[in-house]
Amino acid sequence: MSSLAVVVDNETVEEILERAAHADPHEKAQLEERVIERSLDLARSLAARYNGRGESMDDLFQVASIGLVQAVRRYQPGAGASFAAFATPTILGELRRHFRDHAWAIRPPRRVQEALPLLRAARAEWEQEHAASPTTAELAEQLKMPDADVRELEQAGSAYALTSLEGAVEAGVPMPSERDEMDLAIDRLAVQRMLRGLSPRDRAIVYLRFYEELTQARIGDEFGQSQMQVSRTLSRILARLRAELHQPAEAG
Repeated sequence: MSSLAVVVDNETVEEILERAAHADPHEKAQLEERVIERSLDLARSLAARYNGRGESMDDLFQVASIGLVQAVRRYQPGAGASFAAFATPTILGELRRHFRDHAWAIRPPRRVQEALPLLRAARAEWEQEHAASPTTAELAEQLKMPDADVRELEQAGSAYALTSLEGAVEAGVPMPSERDEMDLAIDRLAVQRMLRGLSPRDRAIVYLRFYEELTQARIGDEFGQSQMQVSRTLSRILARLRAELHQPAEAG
């Protein structure tokens, strides 16, 4: 490990991020990970403000962690604000967005239920033809709809998919395609225990991919990575989770 990536205990997170701004990509990721680890209590305390609103504390903490990772990536050292002051509205904004997007999950409006299959079909057709994920504008052009309407459908579809996914896990229903990699037929609590062993950044990527159902390209945009980097990260995480899943349980 380069000496640059070594963090001194008495360094502030602002000082660490200042060094990260001038580091190479590998060292920058290491330094940012240290800041994330040091700031988890902030994310947890902000998530606790929303406890008791129908979401588990674990899920709220995952959402807050996503906001924390985004704040670490966007923070500009020397801009005047402390990292905590900058990160707090970013984390709270992610929590509010989570509740706003999932407010439809119990019963999506009829027009959404009718339009979502069209959106999925258009997305699948585009991906097959172009070997890439379509943008909102490209979907809007294909569906002959305003961009704002397509964006609303995408948000609603993500919210509805979360409820469907959780219901399928509880019912033991096998899920298709990439989600099979998560072995969703296994006990969900076991998965949650394993996820706690991941770094905050890796947990956030898993949450965005398999719970929020963002594409790898969208996740890459969130973390400033290419789609290929996200794909490799997911492959590494899934391989680790599968290995841990099949390890003999420790004696209690």
